Amino acid sequence: MIPVIQNSKSFKLGEVSVIMATSDQLIRKQVDVSQKTGVIMVGSTGCFFSRFAMEHISEDEMLSRSFKDHSLGLMGSWDILSHPAIAEYNAGPAPVKLQYVWSEAEWPQINYWGTPTFYFLKDGEVVYRHTGWRKDDRLQNLEKMRTGFELIGLR
Repeated sequence: MIPVIQNSKSFKLGEVSVIMATSDQLIRKQVDVSQKTGVIMVGSTGCFFSRFAMEHISEDEMLSRSFKDHSLGLMGSWDILSHPAIAEYNAGPAPVKLQYVWSEAEWPQINYWGTPTFYFLKDGEVVYRHTGWRKDDRLQNLEKMRTGFELIGLR
């Protein structure tokens, strides 16, 4: 059974929002990325390429730390709503925790919702984007992540 989506205490109607999944709750909270410097990853627990990305990034100490400290993981509202699986994934070691978006229309800086896609933002503006993650392109993909962090001044 899918639980009722509850608004967080700080949530304000009309703000950009995400839905966090716990094992027994879905909580809608606002998110402000208008001045964010960091990376937004559009991913999915059901996407092999997203899982390869998280596995490879986890194995790189510098990138893993950078993603843990400076990332926001998003799943499209169309993604399969399996909150226990998402809660289990987020409780694990993956450096990017995934949350559902309330509406893709709230995210004008995200112009492609394919997974995985990495949007590197500086002061709220996208300065670099990388899409895809083939398992056999591990080193090239990791280098593209390093490039993204360098371009936004986070290394």
